[in-house]
Amino acid sequence: MSVRRVLVVEDDQDFAEGLADVLELEGFEVVTAPTGEAGLERFGREPFDVAILDMKLPGMNGVEVLLAIKALAPRTEVVMVTGFTEPELIEQARRRGARDVVHKPFEIRRIVEILDRGSDSNDPVETGDETGDETGGTGEG
Repeated sequence: MSVRRVLVVEDDQDFAEGLADVLELEGFEVVTAPTGEAGLERFGREPFDVAILDMKLPGMNGVEVLLAIKALAPRTEVVMVTGFTEPELIEQARRRGARDVVHKPFEIRRIVEILDRGSDSNDPVETGDETGDETGGTGEG
């Protein structure tokens, strides 16, 4: 099985780097981008299996990036993350093909579980507010 490539579009650089570090330790190849425009530029140049998108980004919002990704590569899995309660945006993301919507703060291991679940289920799942470490630590010793 080949390494799954993940594009993380997140304007919080520390969060993006922490997420990338954990995913790389789990065997994923990860590229980060700070804006939707930068993420789409990267997505247009190289293939990704999964995109992890923040809902609130400078410039394009996460749902706009989701729509552009799905137009370019409909089979790409998309996971949305958000620190805000925006029912309309969350519902839009679900309707437009987001696999999951995960609320911050959450344990980054939760994203690994979602990616490991892969294409086993096509049902989008909104995960509720989970407490955990946003910095990438597992909290396990």
